[in-house]
Amino acid sequence: MMTRLTLLCVGLLALSAAQPSPSEEVAADTNETAAASDGAAKLHEAAADDDAEAIRTLLASGSVPIDTLDENQMTALQVAAYSGATDALEALIQARGALEAWAPGVQMTALHWAAGQGHADVVQALLRAGAAVDAKDAGKRTALHYTSARGFLPAMKALLEAGASARDESALKVTPLQMAAERGHAEAVATLAAAGAPLDAQADEAQLSALHGASAMGRTEAAQALVAAGASLEVVDKKLRTPLHLAAEHGHAEVIKALLAAGASVEPLDEDQRDPLTTATHAGHSAARRALRTAHDGGLHKRIGGFLRRIPAALARVFGRKPGSKASEEKSEP
Repeated sequence: MMTRLTLLCVGLLALSAAQPSPSEEVAADTNETAAASDGAAKLHEAAADDDAEAIRTLLASGSVPIDTLDENQMTALQVAAYSGATDALEALIQARGALEAWAPGVQMTALHWAAGQGHADVVQALLRAGAAVDAKDAGKRTALHYTSARGFLPAMKALLEAGASARDESALKVTPLQMAAERGHAEAVATLAAAGAPLDAQADEAQLSALHGASAMGRTEAAQALVAAGASLEVVDKKLRTPLHLAAEHGHAEVIKALLAAGASVEPLDEDQRDPLTTATHAGHSAARRALRTAHDGGLHKRIGGFLRRIPAALARVFGRKPGSKASEEKSEP
């Protein structure tokens, strides 16, 4: 007859035989992880390829988390948004993919990705699904910043119509208007200005306005659009430079001509006591110097002419007679 100790030993041996070994557990976990990873890769691939049917099949299996991240730290919904894959996007939205999901670091939502690529139809689909129009990334940039930087007008208008603010500033105090102006998107500049963008807002420590940015980058049409909208020609940055100073510093003769035609003054001095002409000369930009020299000399001639025209009146006040008056000349004779 078996003793209790013998029975206990037999039971323990049976239990041990029924349990998987540590190596078997690791192998099983590895297989599950590999399967999930493979499924996630297929999900992201289907999103990029706009394959809505494959997405539905993969999600129906229950083995693939819908918001899993790929090697670029993007969800399948973000991949679809970036790729302009509208059918895939709708399938993922219906399956309740997270609209505001973002990975640590860039913190870009699907709306950021779609706006940055100019996919207006995707932008509209995301907004209809409830995406936050003014969600901010790690640099506090909205989707409107992204589409303004690349001049995608349909996407920009879709965002503005949904209530996106043209006044939002990034962490560096940069507005969508400044991004559009620096990159030369004149139509975007006009659209944002009409939407209430602050024309003379000044970014970061340098205190650069949109017109400063357009002038420094040689964006003539954008500069003209800003001036037409009412941007100040005489706004100064931290170093007391006007937009004309920056156009001169970087040698953009066409911008200089546009600013001068709009009425920009050639006289302001920066913190180094240089006017735009001196700035262009110091930087060695001959075309810019010629454009400024013409305006400078023209202004000087006008000032001299005005001074000369005032001389007769000044003399009359001194000698008590009206210039050119015969009577006064006779009266003044001894």
